[in-house]
Amino acid sequence: MSKSGQFFDLSSHATTKLLGKQVECRAVKLIQDVTTRWWSTSAMCDELHRLKMYLCLLENEGDLTCNLTDAQWCIVCDLHILLKPFMIAQRLLEGQTYVTSSSAP
Repeated sequence: MSKSGQFFDLSSHATTKLLGKQVECRAVKLIQDVTTRWWSTSAMCDELHRLKMYLCLLENEGDLTCNLTDAQWCIVCDLHILLKPFMIAQRLLEGQTYVTSSSAP
């Protein structure tokens, strides 16, 4: 789990401030990686990418003590691009409302 994920889990005040920075967006929380879903890492990276501006705002205002470095933000972006096709395939194959055996080669 990332340090910022722990920070927001332990501080409802910080979570409220983060949500307050997202006026034009729907209220979201950071998505954390879950070992039971292969595509959760992709979803986590996507959400981090969307929240980057708000996390940087909080850091600049002194409300967030640690944030990702520029190199780490690049890794998050690259990882999301790499994992997205696998996430799409996984979601197609785990469908519960349609027959998935016809999707397999």
